Amino acid sequence: MKKSKIAIFGLSELLGRGLYEILKENNYKVKGYSREKPEWFKDGYVKWESSKILKEIDEKIIVYLASISGNWQVTQDPEKAFEVIVKAPFEIINKLKEKSYFLYISSAGVYPEKNSIKREEEANPQNLYGAMKFSAEILLSNLAKSKKIKFCALRFSRIYGKGMQRNPIADFLKGFKKRKVILYDDFSAEYDYIYVKDATRAILMAIENKWEGVYNTGSGKGIKVSEIKRIFEKLRGEKFKIEFKMKRKGKDILNVNRVKKLGFKNIYNIERGIKETLKNF
Repeated sequence: MKKSKIAIFGLSELLGRGLYEILKENNYKVKGYSREKPEWFKDGYVKWESSKILKEIDEKIIVYLASISGNWQVTQDPEKAFEVIVKAPFEIINKLKEKSYFLYISSAGVYPEKNSIKREEEANPQNLYGAMKFSAEILLSNLAKSKKIKFCALRFSRIYGKGMQRNPIADFLKGFKKRKVILYDDFSAEYDYIYVKDATRAILMAIENKWEGVYNTGSGKGIKVSEIKRIFEKLRGEKFKIEFKMKRKGKDILNVNRVKKLGFKNIYNIERGIKETLKNF
């Protein structure tokens, strides 16, 4: 059976590269859209800026990875963030033909900060980043419905692996060789993480099974910063010197029952995922 060509918007080192690799392993043809063509990307490429209005899009399967990471970055340039997170994917869907498939990478940032495990129906963003992601989900899903296009949004927890943005795992990775780690989260802070290879498997499953709707996608488990410290010190064989820039005491865990019912489950637990990340460090 001939496989459809897939368009990836946003070729990041973390999720973009991971997705490209798993798609090629499964014999998909890929076209990449991004500001620059990474060295590792070997397929068809279109130089693309979020401000650029495309005349047409030939591919019928679109994965939109492009984003601005986190609320701090969004508040630095809200207009640009809105363009990347909301406006550009809206314009892309508007160019698609009937029966196309659009997969939007959303975020657990759509939820308020609270101690309970977060279910999909509890989205209530409390900052600009989360509000843009949630607005995009609503706008894109309704536009897709009006154009008879299948739409799915995956709300990922903290994705980690080679090329990740700042999070407690990245903080320990930066300090791994120097044995000194600068932290912004208290040891008691508890977050949901997903290794990049699990994240890209979820995307592949969504594509191949044409998932529709919104799904929390993570481990469904809270990992404290103290546990991450224990794992890194075990792998390093010695203790780290810790310096706190901040001591945030957050708790961010996703209810992943809905995506589990579709057959998805993580292969990598936190220790195995950190070990894999260190191999590429």
